[in-house]
Amino acid sequence: IYSVSAGGVIQANDIGKAAPLWEQKLDSVVSAGLAVASDLLVLATPEAEVIAMAKDNGEIRWRSSVSSEVLAAPVISGNFVIVRSADGVTQALNADSGESVWSFSSNVPALSLRGDAPPVVVGELVLLGQANGRLSALSIFDGVLQWETAVVVPQGRTDLERIVDVD
Repeated sequence: IYSVSAGGVIQANDIGKAAPLWEQKLDSVVSAGLAVASDLLVLATPEAEVIAMAKDNGEIRWRSSVSSEVLAAPVISGNFVIVRSADGVTQALNADSGESVWSFSSNVPALSLRGDAPPVVVGELVLLGQANGRLSALSIFDGVLQWETAVVVPQGRTDLERIVDVD
């Protein structure tokens, strides 16, 4: 079992043992994570940093900067780490190196909920619930918008009445 605290302590625990298998203390707080793949753990910080660690010993493999604070857990799919930032930018990072592969930007309304739904990967598509009330599907390979649809249409006179955040 892998766990992370907001204070930046990551642990790997064997379900049948009291002591952790390993523990790693980061030099940052954690705002989103953990994503777990075959050999990788990924988390993110409020300082717009994505950190990938080896699943077997907690060793940091890479650190990458993204456009802004990350509030939704990253998603690992194949050789991609998909990350959503609070400013409406979704990025795919190379799972081996952390280098940016592509990015997609969407408009964030003046008033929205503090939080983002994690991306959902279905086959070759990355699905995103947007703060503007839309559901978007991107190609996982290049981030090109494949389709988009309104889940809800904003209505009302004030920004508060028009919140349509899809989280």
